Amino acid sequence: MKQLLVLAATSLLATLAGACGAGPTALRSATPLALPPEWTSTPSPLPPTLTPTPVPTDTPTPRPVGTILSYLAELDGYTHIYTVDLDYGTRMQLTSGSSDVGGINWFPDGVHILYSEYRPNGNSIRVVDSDGANTSILAAGERQDYVQAALSPDGSQVAFFSTREGHWALYVMPSTGGPERSLTGNTVFESVLSWSPDSLQIAFTPWHNTESPPFLGIARLDAADYVELTESSDEASSYPVWSPDGSQIAYRCYIREIAQICSIKPDGSGRRQLTQGPGGNVDPAWSPDSARIAFISWRDSRDPDTCENGDCNFEIYVMASDGSHQTNLTRNPAEDWSPVWSPDGSTIAFVSLRDEPAHPADCGDTCNSEIYVMDESGEDVRRVTDDSGPSWSPAWRPLPAR
Repeated sequence: MKQLLVLAATSLLATLAGACGAGPTALRSATPLALPPEWTSTPSPLPPTLTPTPVPTDTPTPRPVGTILSYLAELDGYTHIYTVDLDYGTRMQLTSGSSDVGGINWFPDGVHILYSEYRPNGNSIRVVDSDGANTSILAAGERQDYVQAALSPDGSQVAFFSTREGHWALYVMPSTGGPERSLTGNTVFESVLSWSPDSLQIAFTPWHNTESPPFLGIARLDAADYVELTESSDEASSYPVWSPDGSQIAYRCYIREIAQICSIKPDGSGRRQLTQGPGGNVDPAWSPDSARIAFISWRDSRDPDTCENGDCNFEIYVMASDGSHQTNLTRNPAEDWSPVWSPDGSTIAFVSLRDEPAHPADCGDTCNSEIYVMDESGEDVRRVTDDSGPSWSPAWRPLPAR
């Protein structure tokens, strides 16, 4: 640009010189014309690149999700599954309708829940999303089919009891639905099921008949029948619970006709009585690290051996896995039960009648139980449900996979 301006100025000088009679020599000796400052051209910077403004959409912002606790509650005469978010205080009803449900089993993904639905014309095993959006039926059958459904720890199998062959038997099927097969050939009675941590074995309570005491049995997925872990001639044994590390099974044992807590290794060795009287001790719940056991005790009752007139004071205790350091966590005159450890072991959820104004012996089945949480030492107790009907069976949502 500057060169073009110089040539234009030189041409202008030549024209003026010719008009004045100057020759070529004068033109060659002339001093070049200086350009005015305002004629000097500096390249202008390019305009900035424009970034398109995002167009707003109607997609709602996802609701923050905190620590989720599911539970059962009876409202309008039917039992259904609910969840409460302990961090954000939101509650949600997952199931509905004119039927009862039970047996909350969280899948390892924390997104789905396995449960049983009970109807007069037949039971079913179902799966519902944790937000209640979708429900699917895995299996359905007659009244005595699909009882006490229990999901394996890896989420791949479902165990349940059925009388479809004329007697109680233990069955298993894929958690996606499909072929069902019996794991026990002899008569067994309905009881709580407990999967081994590796999802290969199931502890339960066989009962050859209702005349003999129950005992513990273990069924393997790769075997045709179960093996006896304890003998009914030794003691009545029931309600087995496998430790998370797989090394022990805690269970209810009857010592001199009083319910206590015992433990045994999966191979049948190392049997040990963990609690003693006075009073009974039941419902062991392992901590995630298998180091401690929470349980229910009525040793603090006015008459712990008989609990006459409904004066059993159920308290939640904790002890080491060997039975030592037994400590009362709840220390409340109202009934407290169903302790369940959070996945990280820092919190225990439980059921209590501490906000029920009536005495348990007076309100009976209408007692309004609620769900509470406390830290592992029994401190920082807070109520997390406030329903018009009773609430029970708390179950923690698994921690999200990292």
